Amino acid sequence: MTENIVLDSLSVNDHHVILSYHINDMLDDKSIASLKRGAVSEVTHHIQLWKARGFMDKVVDEQYGAVKVFYDNWEQKFRIITEDEDRLTPHIETVRKKCCRVSDLTLSRRSTLEAHSKYYVTIQIAFQPISADTYETLRDVLKTSDDKETKETNKRSGGIWNTMLDIFGLGDKKFSFKSGDYIFENGTLSKVK
Repeated sequence: MTENIVLDSLSVNDHHVILSYHINDMLDDKSIASLKRGAVSEVTHHIQLWKARGFMDKVVDEQYGAVKVFYDNWEQKFRIITEDEDRLTPHIETVRKKCCRVSDLTLSRRSTLEAHSKYYVTIQIAFQPISADTYETLRDVLKTSDDKETKETNKRSGGIWNTMLDIFGLGDKKFSFKSGDYIFENGTLSKVK
């Protein structure tokens, strides 16, 4: 789903490679309704800066990020949790912005770039409308006994369970993106045409 991720900028300042991007259409109406019912959702970002070397490209640097979000019934607001903050907001647009937009991310040190070399960025985003913790809790609730027959039934029902989550709009969504090549010259990254 490359068309959903939009690279807003890739630049170099005095010390760092800076990246901004956003993702369209990730939080749909079903996902928002699920949040309002109390599901803990999670968005994970994995960003890599690659040096293009022909046959075997090399990862120069990578960053990871995660955002957990759920509706706090006591506060009657959405709670957004990242590595840097834990905040409440009544606005779904704030949730969308925090989950779907990355601005001015320090991707790498400028010193990792070599003059006249080509680089590109890859981005993988996973959206779990039900976080891994919540998913496992729900699966545990559905298990009724430890006998051999029940274990076999649960093993076969994994596909049914995942299908049900997809039907209700609660299945994982994965997005990936690969930029075009950029060349590092005269202290700047310029898109190769």
